[in-house]
Amino acid sequence: MWICRLEGNRIEVSTEYKNYGYYDLIKEPFCTKCSYPDSDVNDCDKHLLSYGFNRLYSLGVYRPSRNYKEDLLKAHILGLKKFKNYAYPLGEAISICIDKKWPEIKDSNLIVPVPEIEADFKVDRKTDVRYNQPTELGKVVSENTGIPLNEDLIKTKSFSLKDLKMEERYEAVKGAFKLRDTKQIYGKKIILMDDVATALATCSECSQTLLNAGAKEVNVVVAGRDLMGS
Repeated sequence: MWICRLEGNRIEVSTEYKNYGYYDLIKEPFCTKCSYPDSDVNDCDKHLLSYGFNRLYSLGVYRPSRNYKEDLLKAHILGLKKFKNYAYPLGEAISICIDKKWPEIKDSNLIVPVPEIEADFKVDRKTDVRYNQPTELGKVVSENTGIPLNEDLIKTKSFSLKDLKMEERYEAVKGAFKLRDTKQIYGKKIILMDDVATALATCSECSQTLLNAGAKEVNVVVAGRDLMGS
């Protein structure tokens, strides 16, 4: 069983038997729109193409080039791509931040995970169970916060954003998401859940799909804010 404790601007991560270390939370200054570090919302150029969502919240920074052995948050985000169990410490930490760091989204009505086509689900290397990382995170956060999980948002086509330029990413996601049922979305304040945010194309398109269905507001919550190759 994973145990997370908030200590200042970091979260201690342990089990009953071992202390694994800390998730370092994003420190000021950071963009209050997209959580890009060392930026001010008035001069941050990392969300210029984004649309739909009100604000993006992230546990910490995801540095692709950093050694994962020196970065517990990165190690667990990468771990979630192989083992669904890593949703528990990441989800616990996100839940703590919603309660203690981001109280303005505590009154959200629904948690909606960024969907994936089933054929592109990850496969747990221990159990062979197929899963979607944002959904697993959403389940943990829902259980901890009491905010219901809604999986009516679906992905309609497979695409890869790897190696695409920012403008190409936004073009690739156009029309890639829809809702099975809009009744539960209408008038709701929604947390859109994902594991990592990079160029914000996917979360923008998902957010706009939810708004088009009548959502009142959409805020994005992720485990890591990718520094896009740094």
